[in-house]
Amino acid sequence: MVDLVRLVVVLALGAVFVVYNAFVIWCLWSWFMVPFGLPEISVAWAVGLSAFASSLQPVPPKRKGGISEAMITLSLAPLVCLSVGWVAKSFM
Repeated sequence: MVDLVRLVVVLALGAVFVVYNAFVIWCLWSWFMVPFGLPEISVAWAVGLSAFASSLQPVPPKRKGGISEAMITLSLAPLVCLSVGWVAKSFM
């Protein structure tokens, strides 16, 4: 039963991180690509772009950090990208 609960929690958090990452991509696209004349994208398109870009990246080797380290990485990496993009946007 504990494994089932853990699986449900991991899947739910995975879905949250997919939408979170798509939101970051949507923001960055709106800030930096739309001014060049490219069309606006929806969050659903951003999910697709994220999936496409992820499929092109090599699979990193497993680390001993476990699920907590992966969750921290999944939450901080998009936040750093969004923050850097926001700072860059403020200079435009």
